[in-house]
Amino acid sequence: MDMFNVDHLPDYLLEKRPKSTGKILIIRHANELDSKSPHGWSDLDLSKIGIRNAGKMATFLRGQNLHNLYSSDLRRALHTATIIGEQLNIRATPDFELRPWDIGVLADGDPNEVVPIIRYHIKIDRDSPVNGGESFNNFLSRFKKSLFKYILMAAKNNQNIGLVTHSKTLYAMKFILPQAKVTYKGKTPPSSILLMDVEDLSVSRIY
Repeated sequence: MDMFNVDHLPDYLLEKRPKSTGKILIIRHANELDSKSPHGWSDLDLSKIGIRNAGKMATFLRGQNLHNLYSSDLRRALHTATIIGEQLNIRATPDFELRPWDIGVLADGDPNEVVPIIRYHIKIDRDSPVNGGESFNNFLSRFKKSLFKYILMAAKNNQNIGLVTHSKTLYAMKFILPQAKVTYKGKTPPSSILLMDVEDLSVSRIY
């Protein structure tokens, strides 16, 4: 069985991962055109500030020895990854599974109305899909499959892998990887970078 192509990656596969010096750099995309509302799968591009911040991240990442770069295929993430990749001479590869939670009709809505519904689906009813979108548990399953795939890839090849993704995927890590040793506190704003050591699953914020 090819562990990188299975539909579901059980937790025990992480326990069997080889000892490794590999790292996962989890990169939140730079500032989008409208940052006031939850966006879900709305395909917004970067703002002018976001383009500048993506360039600053790229400069920082020159010292992180990235071997591969993967990104959500939504424009705000892929544009961020493209700017980074151009400076590091790495091709950014889009990955649908790195998309955030599909919150359907709630995307770009009034935060005062949308946020309580999102919290309901996270805290009380994770199995029911949001109107026009997906359930929170479906999102967790999708992102877990993607994250485990890259952890195992980094461990097997002793490589540093960059993943450009979204705020909700960073938030989801505490649900799908409870064994991670998180050493940072607070929120992860646009252009944040987290470093995961695939050996001990420690997670720190480095940018």
